Amino acid sequence: MCLAAAGCLLLSGCDLVAISVGDAGTTFHYPWWVPMAIVGTGLIVVALGFVVRNIAGWKTWVIVLMGLAFTVVFAPMMARDRVFVNNQELEFPRPGFMAGKQEIEFDTVASVRIASEWTKDRYPRAIEILYFDGKYGRAVRFPLNNDINLAAAKTILAGVRKNGVPIHRR
Repeated sequence: MCLAAAGCLLLSGCDLVAISVGDAGTTFHYPWWVPMAIVGTGLIVVALGFVVRNIAGWKTWVIVLMGLAFTVVFAPMMARDRVFVNNQELEFPRPGFMAGKQEIEFDTVASVRIASEWTKDRYPRAIEILYFDGKYGRAVRFPLNNDINLAAAKTILAGVRKNGVPIHRR
């Protein structure tokens, strides 16, 4: 029963984005229970793999590895996925597992381009990308590919507009 409930939570997706507004700015992130639900599901899958090890044979290790992947890879990625925005800057995680933060100060941005791209997944889909073209030649890519980035997009564009940065659609 518990495994079915956890599976439904993961398969249905989570549109819920927690928004924390403070004096310093606004933070967009998943609620605390989303990574915890993924850890719980991963541990349940690992336990299930060990329970059925005599029945499933070598497939047990596939089940155990999937559970470990949920626990060790996906949960930390969801926990660190947050976007901080105020009127002066944008801060978000760099792509990759535990790769640090990327900061964009709006006064160093010459223009913002909004473009559409197709993902290179197994099932391609179109996503919007914000390109922050720097005054000093550097461009930073901010994909609107998840609930957090989509929720933060309006606040980001409002902060950019307040700094007088032109926004173009490509």
